Amino acid sequence: MPFWKSQKFRTIAITTALICFSIALRILSAGVKTDDYDTYLHVWVESYRHQSVGVALRSTISDYPPIYNYFLILFSRMPIFDLYLIKILSQIFEVLSAFALCMIIAKLKRQKFSWILFGLVLLFPAFLLDSAVWGQCDAIYTFFVLIGLYFAITKRSFKACLFLGLGLAVKLQAILSFPILLVLLLAKTDDGRRYVNWKHLFIIPMPFFVLNCVPIFAGKNVFTTFGVYLKQANEHRYLSFVTNIPKIFAVATKNSPTLIFNLVVIFFVMLTVAWLSFVLFYAIKTARKRVLLVHELVFLTILTVGGALFIMPLMHERFLYIAMLLGFVLVYTSTPNQVRGSMVIFLTLGFAITAMFVYYFLQPGWWLKILCFVIAAISYTAFFLFANYKFVMNYYLTKPNNHVNNLNHGEDDNQILG
Repeated sequence: MPFWKSQKFRTIAITTALICFSIALRILSAGVKTDDYDTYLHVWVESYRHQSVGVALRSTISDYPPIYNYFLILFSRMPIFDLYLIKILSQIFEVLSAFALCMIIAKLKRQKFSWILFGLVLLFPAFLLDSAVWGQCDAIYTFFVLIGLYFAITKRSFKACLFLGLGLAVKLQAILSFPILLVLLLAKTDDGRRYVNWKHLFIIPMPFFVLNCVPIFAGKNVFTTFGVYLKQANEHRYLSFVTNIPKIFAVATKNSPTLIFNLVVIFFVMLTVAWLSFVLFYAIKTARKRVLLVHELVFLTILTVGGALFIMPLMHERFLYIAMLLGFVLVYTSTPNQVRGSMVIFLTLGFAITAMFVYYFLQPGWWLKILCFVIAAISYTAFFLFANYKFVMNYYLTKPNNHVNNLNHGEDDNQILG
């Protein structure tokens, strides 16, 4: 058979076409500026450009964690347009995130790495809008969290904790994926081992402190250095899920009296903790009676991240990024009995985050902006209700089976997300 008729050639051709198309879209978006760039990122880089490295490290102009500012300081020393450098940095980690995602899928499916799947992931609208258009850095911490989860499900505990710690150092929002860590610590695999070992937990905070100590050595105040992680929350006084889309219970805004605002924020933080406690209690209770499949762990990660963000105040739409990506893992690794439920979760998250991003870029008053507002609100609410329904049906109302399932989704696994 001629090579051009072989399966290998078709795989190479399709993968090349997908990657080239994704590169073309990113090149076309390279010059797009946003308010975030004009108001913050460009201003920070220009400020660093006129400072020495030591002064730049001590600077308090940026409200991003130190590790991202290291890159901005580096960019300020380069003769290339800073917008391109900022986007290229995020896109490098987009590629790495897509690679990590496909590694997880290959592990769960027990198949070879799929380059076609890799090319498809690079075309996700959320990927393109977040980094290529918006120039945000969510892909950086997302990569570290995803590769941390990969090492966890492959039972390489030390590396899992190390990469989760790196994600936390890049952006505090990585902690939103940490509730599942408790399940990984207590759940056992079919060979009796744990996904994450207790003795490796001390690794998680180490990258956080080590990478944040450089400005301190340069003379920056300790409290100012670590306080940057809380600075952004104080600057965005919104009770909606994000600054760009309200929730049905957003009863306080930035214009509310401080006392009322703070009381309502505290209430919803407590509600989030209560909801997470409920989910984790029954997930762990199930894990102590039977082996939780990796597919189930992916679902629980999506539920805890997406669900917590639905209730938690002072959040951004971009924090749903990692839950949407894991939703794709859920779909692709589903059995025929699971795929409908997994598709609902992935599509509702996908529509929600894409509509939120498009909403951000549209001018006020446009009918399309209102449509995106409605789509995002309905999709995200549908995700929250459906995912919680599935959890209640499969973990709260259903008694855990006492048998041990295998990682290939055994015969009795069709009840999960089916």
